[in-house]
Amino acid sequence: NQIPAYSSQWFQASQITNWLGTGTNISLVVVDFGTQTDEFENSYVFGIQYNGTITAEQALQLIQTETSYFNFTTSTNQIATLNLGSNSGNATATNPWKIYKGNDLSNWQTNSDLSQVNLSNTDWLGLSFSSRRPFIPQEASLSLSNATAQKIEFTIYPNPTSDYLNIQTEDE
Repeated sequence: NQIPAYSSQWFQASQITNWLGTGTNISLVVVDFGTQTDEFENSYVFGIQYNGTITAEQALQLIQTETSYFNFTTSTNQIATLNLGSNSGNATATNPWKIYKGNDLSNWQTNSDLSQVNLSNTDWLGLSFSSRRPFIPQEASLSLSNATAQKIEFTIYPNPTSDYLNIQTEDE
């Protein structure tokens, strides 16, 4: 079972396998919808790379540019809508997106709007569409929108190669 992310020992940047962007600095962006599906919290993380510093809005724009399943809009430096796969959160006056910044999951500091958050190397950005702080995330991947995944067996040869590569499978 997932538990509240109040300790950095429960998730680390080294768990990210796919990074978005380029550069020498890294940050994690955690998006938590405050809901649960099939015993998993709907809390996702993106690893981003950049140079220098980056604003919270620029971090979200980087994710939106490099993925097809992430989309957000803003209004007066607040997140108005955020969609990630089949999850969505539309801010209202009584239920806005909450913005957090920290160095890991144990030291989130609340911020009032996107313009007040600047990320530098190893900073984390947390977004929560509920009353809780972001939970332990699962790495966001291209399979977010697929409820079921089917494995396909294949063979690739020769390995190594410098010219032609053959891929053999019985599936289409």
